Amino acid sequence: MKSSTCFGVAFLLAAFCLSATAQTVTPLSGQSSATTEQDSTACQALADSESSAITESPESGGRARGAAIGLAVGAAPAGAAIAGVRKRRHERAAQSQAKAAAASAYANCMQQRGYQVTP
Repeated sequence: MKSSTCFGVAFLLAAFCLSATAQTVTPLSGQSSATTEQDSTACQALADSESSAITESPESGGRARGAAIGLAVGAAPAGAAIAGVRKRRHERAAQSQAKAAAASAYANCMQQRGYQVTP
């Protein structure tokens, strides 16, 4: 269970990095390329930390609960499978929400530092 959580977090971090680099950043105050790179790195770290709360695993034991409900009605494997599908849907929704939050946090941070950010 822990290894899948670590893999999920690593995957999300990679997705955040890709989402931020897909945006076009234009310096508005004559910032050098070195300053732009430093600001981008700092804003990406801020975006990652702000959106990491969204990626926390919401519930555990969904399959066990689904199997228990299924067992009560005579279909334990089906209950566990349904719980697994629901969990994956929830995880995909959380990943999408986290990606959007990271992109927004990155853009806001860069704009506060004097850059124009376009998708």
